[in-house]
Amino acid sequence: MVYEEDYIQECGEPETETFRVELTVNKEQLEAVTQPLDANTQVIAGPGTGKTRTLAYRAAYLISQGVEPEEILMLTLTNRSAQDFRDRIASVVGTETMNRIAIHTFHSFGHTLLTNHGHLLGISPEYLVTDQLDQKQVLSNVRYKLGISDWKEFNKLKDIALKTKLRGFTGQEAYLNDSVLVNKAMRVLEAYNEEIKKFNLLDYDDLIILTKELLNKYPEVAHSYKTVLIDELQDVSFSSWDIIRTLSVNKSLFVVGDPNQSIYRFIGAESSMFTMMKLEIPNLSTISLTENYRSQQLVLDLANSLVEGTPEAITLKSYAPELKHIKPKLATFDLESQECSWIVEEVLDLHKNQGVPMEDIVVLTRSSYTAGQLVNSFEAHGVNTIFVGGKSLLETETASVVLTILRALHFPERNIFLIELLRGYKPFLAPGLLSKVLETVDDNSPLIEKLRNYKLWATPAAGLKIREFVGMLDHARSLLEDENMEQIERIFCAVDYVLNEIEYFVRVAKRTSSTNLLVRKHELTTLKKYLVSLEPIIQLKMERSDEQKSFLEVLLHSTSFYNVQPQFGVSVAIKF
Repeated sequence: MVYEEDYIQECGEPETETFRVELTVNKEQLEAVTQPLDANTQVIAGPGTGKTRTLAYRAAYLISQGVEPEEILMLTLTNRSAQDFRDRIASVVGTETMNRIAIHTFHSFGHTLLTNHGHLLGISPEYLVTDQLDQKQVLSNVRYKLGISDWKEFNKLKDIALKTKLRGFTGQEAYLNDSVLVNKAMRVLEAYNEEIKKFNLLDYDDLIILTKELLNKYPEVAHSYKTVLIDELQDVSFSSWDIIRTLSVNKSLFVVGDPNQSIYRFIGAESSMFTMMKLEIPNLSTISLTENYRSQQLVLDLANSLVEGTPEAITLKSYAPELKHIKPKLATFDLESQECSWIVEEVLDLHKNQGVPMEDIVVLTRSSYTAGQLVNSFEAHGVNTIFVGGKSLLETETASVVLTILRALHFPERNIFLIELLRGYKPFLAPGLLSKVLETVDDNSPLIEKLRNYKLWATPAAGLKIREFVGMLDHARSLLEDENMEQIERIFCAVDYVLNEIEYFVRVAKRTSSTNLLVRKHELTTLKKYLVSLEPIIQLKMERSDEQKSFLEVLLHSTSFYNVQPQFGVSVAIKF
């Protein structure tokens, strides 16, 4: 049942012509959307019940009631969700109004707050967010400083340390009885935190941990917001909940989620947040969305049976158009290998016995790890598959290399980025010599100066390689300063030049398959498109800044750079 409300609200930009917001909602959604402006509301939204619509219309309704767009903060878990909200809200209130609403992932919100107010905690506004290469280099330094020679032991300690940094110990870890192991892991974590701080870096856990600390000590940094909208509460960690709870003081809180859809427990998410919210947030109203517009009733009946009797369980009813369908089948297994074998057998039966073309069969999995196990099972039966997996653009190998290049060019005095270039690719220095050189430099003696004065310590043969490396950096920096090119073109030329000099793609081709080489080149193309999309944003930041900063400097410190939008995903079809 869908209603187009006739009480339609008017809203618009200040001192501009108002416009009408048409709310196409059902009765449940309408009750949620039109809650009082100062209400604290928890919406239990089953799958396919229109949670994105409800959140977007809630924002539009608030604006129609006189709330300024700048007073609305919307937090979600993924860049894709954030973009979905932007698109949906823009379709209702217009792009200009939507752009005035603070729509963030928890990490990008933290990055924004720490960039603007981190000095209150002693954090330099010049900090950078770690990428994979940074973390790898930092951990290598930690292993060396702690004198842990056994890589297997260190990797175990490192995994425990990084896993507990944000979420702490749950009490269920099997290794908790081993106090020696736990103490060693905590020393690794302490050394890791000291090392990234030394390099003026923050990792993604820091963006949450330090934002929580900032808001607890200086809640006024978020005083401009009057209402906070939260998506997917069931996948919020305890640390993120602390941020929400602090933000909710003297503000209205509107959250949407489904405790039976939690998928991020491996990073500390807790579906119990719904119960916790009822205990900790005053005057809370709870509304359930039960009308599903996505699935047939046969599917919903199966889903309903799986969650029956669980806390906050709701019974979903289908309002989707009737379609020809096959009755869903539920199969349970004791082992993952049994599940994989069953899926392969089902696919082979569909193809061989029922005539379904292979290209018409899709297998959906919860994680890339599970997908990899399935790929192996299919290969064992001689079945070709196309695996479409997704990483955040900045998590890809090529983007990580490019980011290291740009940082090394702009921050040559920060040793970590030069070390990553020296160690990771073309061997400009022999490993033994590089280790000896690194023993003689520290934060007060930049590596770049040591390399420029190579004649004082290097052999003639090593000197040639060092001169080649320093010359590469100098030429790339000159490309960044070439005023005959546009800013973004300078960056592309410098990056392409360095990638060629370090023989990046040549080395990728030597160590991996031709398919992987194509993937790496695709990553570079996608990254360049992404940077082009950011150009007008960075230019605007430069125009508004009181300081004279280069395009590259503003880019590397911009929250927009790290908040990759979903249209720049790097899912690549790979045929096995």
